[in-house]
Amino acid sequence: MPICPDCNVSMETVEHQTFGEERISLQTEGGLLSALGLSAEYLNSYLCPDCRLVRFYAD
Repeated sequence: MPICPDCNVSMETVEHQTFGEERISLQTEGGLLSALGLSAEYLNSYLCPDCRLVRFYAD
């Protein structure tokens, strides 16, 4: 589990969703994933239980 950079506590896994045609998209050109010939299709979301910060990590 990632650690919250503000509170220094373990973040919790949470589900995320979008509504309608909205989507979260990632541009991977020039990044590490692109250099490896991969694309990021899935995102994992984490929530800090103290300050409510949400972070997304590409899978």
